[in-house]
Amino acid sequence: MATGVGQAAPESLVRIAIAAAAAAAAIVAFWPEFWVGATPLVCLSCFGTYGILAQRTYLLDLAHEKRSRFRRGLYVARVMAVCLGAASGLAGLIGVTVLLTQRGARL
Repeated sequence: MATGVGQAAPESLVRIAIAAAAAAAAIVAFWPEFWVGATPLVCLSCFGTYGILAQRTYLLDLAHEKRSRFRRGLYVARVMAVCLGAASGLAGLIGVTVLLTQRGARL
């Protein structure tokens, strides 16, 4: 693991992940035309989720617990969080680019 793993307060990571996911869901539900604004929040939620999962893996390392199935599940969940965050970031980048090119074409 990289240095710094386990240093963030788990409560903060949980609050960040839940608040960002709720805000992104609210934006998509109530203002679907502004879906691009939800992509950074999805990235933030994935970052918080990854941090929570990394801390749990770190705690397993400290306790010298094998639990290979649980570790594999944590690994898969971390990879999914990274992929979802990256896909959200890419979708946001493409969305902003399309919005800017459409606005430029109107001028």
